[in-house]
Amino acid sequence: MRNDLRIRDIILRQDGIPYITATHDKNNPRSGDVMRRLGMKYCYSYEEQW
Repeated sequence: MRNDLRIRDIILRQDGIPYITATHDKNNPRSGDVMRRLGMKYCYSYEEQW
């Protein structure tokens, strides 16, 4: 397992966090790639209200 995944798992277990959420700009697909490498998956989209 890669170090970034190991760190993620340790933090989630330590703090009892059931899940995490994140967003990224659709114009920056590389940030989405980072999220996927961390095991995150797409759930929904929304439009900014501001």
